[in-house]
Amino acid sequence: MAEVYLLLQDLITQTEDDSIDRLYQIHKSVSKRKLVFSVVSCLAAKHLLPALVKWPSGMKVQETVDMFFQHKGFHGVLGAIDGSHIPIKTPKVDGEQYYNRKKFPSIILQAVCDKNLHFLDLYCGWPGSVHDSRVLKNSPLFTSASDNKERMFPGNTHLIGDAAYALSQWVMTPFKDFGNLSAEQKRYNYIHSSSRMCIERAFGALKGRFRRLRYIDMEDMP
Repeated sequence: MAEVYLLLQDLITQTEDDSIDRLYQIHKSVSKRKLVFSVVSCLAAKHLLPALVKWPSGMKVQETVDMFFQHKGFHGVLGAIDGSHIPIKTPKVDGEQYYNRKKFPSIILQAVCDKNLHFLDLYCGWPGSVHDSRVLKNSPLFTSASDNKERMFPGNTHLIGDAAYALSQWVMTPFKDFGNLSAEQKRYNYIHSSSRMCIERAFGALKGRFRRLRYIDMEDMP
């Protein structure tokens, strides 16, 4: 249980490495980061993700769609999708690939959430230089939707994503504005943007709760 406590302490408080090492008398030859990630992987795969991150099914589909519709009147929305950059120390191997467009090294966390900021799907690990649309196309979510769209998006439900994503049968994006949008298109973009803000708030809440996500001081990415 000491390892689990160490993990939670690290994720929530960003406690300095040396203070945690002294607290648990972890020998310097042992990589605390590797310990943390091994515990994370075990907990996430076996317990946390299946229990906390669930794709809507059955009656939950309509409940989720109704929440988005009641907010701004957007029909058929099953979730909002976006990517968030988790700052990291520049990796020793292929470090330049991790620098994003804001010029800092990161890994990308792709997420889908509902209107209540509950995460429905998570996918993480691509270098910061990779475009959001490419991350999606290589994710388990994309594979599942391609293999069985009706199971993932029943009744023509869909996600809403920003202009970084390609328009598809199950991802609705805003109209590109070159200065010639109609009033109806501008209103659609406004409703789309307002409805999509939940994913930004979900990322903010996640990083606020788990402050380690604001910066991961780790060179060797697992």
